[in-house]
Amino acid sequence: MSTEELEWDIFAEEALKMAPVFVRSKIKKRVEEVARERGIKLITCDFMTELQQQEQGK
Repeated sequence: MSTEELEWDIFAEEALKMAPVFVRSKIKKRVEEVARERGIKLITCDFMTELQQQEQGK
């Protein structure tokens, strides 16, 4: 797995801050994991929403 830094846009960072403190690191880890798998370099709210919908559909 690549360990390169991913960029988070300001809106995605704010959305992450709205998550309860005890799950933020888990959410961030999962979002970054999927972003790397898909070759995404910039995390956006749209990407987070898409991922959330996919995860809920499992």
